Amino acid sequence: LKNKKITWIENHNNTIFKVFIPVFIRVHPWLICQKEKYMNFCKWGIMVMILLLPPVSGRTGGVSFGLTEAIQNQSDELKMEKERRDYLLTKQKEQSEEDESDSVVFTEFTHLPFDAVNVGGITPIGTLMGTHTRSQPNTVRPFGVERHFIWHRTPGVAYNVYAPATTYIMSARKSEGIGDYGFNFKITDQVSFRIDHIHVLDASLEAAVTERVGGVWNESSPFLTVSPPLPVQAGDLLGQTGVKPTSANWDWFVGEGSAPNPGILFPDHYTTSMAQLYISAKSVYDYLSDDLKSQCEALYGYWSGSALLPGQTSSYLPVLGKCGYDQTGTLAGFWFYDTSDDPAWGPKAAGFVPYFLDNNKWKVKLAVPELDLYGIWEVSVSDTGNTDRLPPLVTSASPIVYYVLNDPNAQEKGLLMVQIQSDGTLFMEAHLNSFDPSAYPAFSINRLVLQR
Repeated sequence: LKNKKITWIENHNNTIFKVFIPVFIRVHPWLICQKEKYMNFCKWGIMVMILLLPPVSGRTGGVSFGLTEAIQNQSDELKMEKERRDYLLTKQKEQSEEDESDSVVFTEFTHLPFDAVNVGGITPIGTLMGTHTRSQPNTVRPFGVERHFIWHRTPGVAYNVYAPATTYIMSARKSEGIGDYGFNFKITDQVSFRIDHIHVLDASLEAAVTERVGGVWNESSPFLTVSPPLPVQAGDLLGQTGVKPTSANWDWFVGEGSAPNPGILFPDHYTTSMAQLYISAKSVYDYLSDDLKSQCEALYGYWSGSALLPGQTSSYLPVLGKCGYDQTGTLAGFWFYDTSDDPAWGPKAAGFVPYFLDNNKWKVKLAVPELDLYGIWEVSVSDTGNTDRLPPLVTSASPIVYYVLNDPNAQEKGLLMVQIQSDGTLFMEAHLNSFDPSAYPAFSINRLVLQR
């Protein structure tokens, strides 16, 4: 009691020792013989002591007890101590999860995020897809796709999506408008991946993520931080995709570290958010076990909706592609007319990238509005007599090289002239609706100068 600042005895020692105790001593022998009177005396003595106890501050009505106050104070302190311990345990658990996430050494994906029977094909990264026109600025994937497109074998038929590795969900996105979900996963400080466009989430996963993003998760939100990170095991069910008949594919992206891919010579020219993903993107093939590699090799290509157009490989194009085809001293890769990110046009650049469906062709992309041609074309580069037009073989020692751009899928068609100069720059000139190289033996004053 003394340790709890209850000093009643000290404050009332005169009353106790000078009044009550002497009286008790004098009458005690007589009271022992009078049992009933003895009990009454003790009862009244205790009541006197109770009345002398100090009241609890702020309490009115009835008898207040100093001892009650001490017990209440001790109870409050014990409650505060328990809350403090619970808080420390929670923080230790969160830190342990984060430390465990950072300590994982990633070697390979041990599970595909799909059952192969449900997938029609897997598009390689780094390829130039679609058609670009002057009415469509070069802002969406300006240098090629940085993620694999996983094509639904039967759009409108739901199938499972799994976690491909034991890892942590770091952030999440929900889009009511599009009607799908996406997750960013962290495996190590250097390796992360994203799975996007899951149509229906596993109910328990959705509840866990909703709680960890603060309970607010709607289409106006970007990727929201999941705190603490949510652990998942390889093979865990994430949800289902393929539900919507209008949906043709979904995404699987892998990024490694902040260092650019070796096929990108000047990464500071890749400034848009999509370009930043492009320069660090890796093929999932690089992280697959041999068994999973064979399954993905069988799906490598483009799904037409009814059949797989198989992908091809070459010394320039690995299985499932890569991001970055720049080769020093050659035409291959990307060249820039303006390294700034034009708000109206995006990066003003021209690219020469292998075509994954045909080793005899390369893709040419012209996204420089000052040229007379704008778009994406497939061009023949390795037919008989045309090997000198294979971009990795075009150097500063090469004469002017002509490409006939008459892909039926392109809106603009014509002739492209290129030549690498001794200072490493590239002369480029285009002629709309003209296809005869002999009509242009030299560059005109309209030629543009591009650089790496």
